[in-house]
Amino acid sequence: MLDEGLAIVAGKVHRRYPPYDPILFRGKIDAWEPVPDEDWEGGGLIEVDSTGFGCVLIDMEVFKKIDKPWFKWTRENGTVIGEDAYFYRAAKQAGLKVFVDCDVKIGHIASMVITEESYFAHKFSKSL
Repeated sequence: MLDEGLAIVAGKVHRRYPPYDPILFRGKIDAWEPVPDEDWEGGGLIEVDSTGFGCVLIDMEVFKKIDKPWFKWTRENGTVIGEDAYFYRAAKQAGLKVFVDCDVKIGHIASMVITEESYFAHKFSKSL
């Protein structure tokens, strides 16, 4: 984050329930599209509109650029907006970019640790 001069960088985390897909989204908050596997499988930094908050570095200047509350659960047009999505939307509206470092692989704790291996095991088991 510091080397790149980026304000918001998260590690790639996967959902804690099937299909264990990575929490990487682009588009509008009420019509997100998942980031295609080929965009993150090679690693590196990718820009997203929203991701999880399990592992994220935020430059403190970000909090001066967005209005409080920074984190809030809300409902808009029947869509539940979680606190992480709320934060990322506010950051994007303030002209900030959100990146995910796909080389940082974070386990998501559930009744087991969820990683990209969980995702691929689930994804490819359906084709057998």
